[in-house]
Amino acid sequence: MIRREVDATLINVIANHPSVLPYFDLGKAGALDFSECLERPAEYAVVSNGVDALGIFEWSAPGVWQGHTMFLPSCRGRRAVREGRAICEWALDNLGGMLWGQTPLLLRHVRWFNRQIGFERAGIGFHHVSGEVEFFVMRKSNGRTSSSSGNPSRG
Repeated sequence: MIRREVDATLINVIANHPSVLPYFDLGKAGALDFSECLERPAEYAVVSNGVDALGIFEWSAPGVWQGHTMFLPSCRGRRAVREGRAICEWALDNLGGMLWGQTPLLLRHVRWFNRQIGFERAGIGFHHVSGEVEFFVMRKSNGRTSSSSGNPSRG
């Protein structure tokens, strides 16, 4: 069951795992601490399956959130696809009508994964840290964004 996290312990364990961290920070940041994200719930939502899969969503605009997913080695393959879909479904139902993301072109397996969990390709661009990236979007099944902002402080 997908839940919103209120403690950074599980988030930090997953994000800093040696099989996850290099893909998230691209070897630039070192150890990460997501405690501050939990202190800013209007700007960040961190959700997980409570064990080995999580999504971090950052408010971008009314009804629009940038998403990042992370999985421990115990949650890979078909199980990761299933958990990733559930995490994104939770975000669309609870945060807003559109999710987006950007993945470095070098990470072909992550780009493939994004499509498997329901994201659609939205073009190629450049990120100041990651270099060339592929953009992805996911919308609610009705194709419309939520009429609310999905962000209580920005209502």
